[in-house]
Amino acid sequence: MLNKKISVLLGLSLLGLFSASALGADFVHTTDTLSQARYWHTGVAVGDKAIFAGGESAGGWSSVVDIYDDSTDLWTTAALSAGRTMLASASVGDKAIFAGGWTGTGSNVVDIYDASSGAWSADTLSQARRLIGATALGTKAYFAGGSLNSGVGSNVIDIYDVDSGG
Repeated sequence: MLNKKISVLLGLSLLGLFSASALGADFVHTTDTLSQARYWHTGVAVGDKAIFAGGESAGGWSSVVDIYDDSTDLWTTAALSAGRTMLASASVGDKAIFAGGWTGTGSNVVDIYDASSGAWSADTLSQARRLIGATALGTKAYFAGGSLNSGVGSNVIDIYDVDSGG
């Protein structure tokens, strides 16, 4: 969690931040906006940052990345290496990993954001696919299944281990 805040996406471009004590007496609700209205994007938290990436907008597949830094209460933007929608994300250690998606065809692109340095790197999935399930456990991020270009499901799991660099 980001400094005991839970981030919740509301609508196409509205972000609400709720305090972790929202179930108690001191409920806090504010709103903000993403830099671009979009849907079928992904969101992930890493360190003190909430990151919303990719998706589809009126202009097509988005490469926009909105990064909220809880320690400074500021938003910045960055760009994925390729605009895409229906991508997956997971965070492990100080890395946020954005994988796969759709660009009119399945994508095997993986963008990796290092929250400690602000640097981006890239990799590829073993199969191009969209609608992938993603999670992290220990030092590993798992990107499982998804839909292949043929519309058939995949049983492949791509595993990224931040301790081994792979």
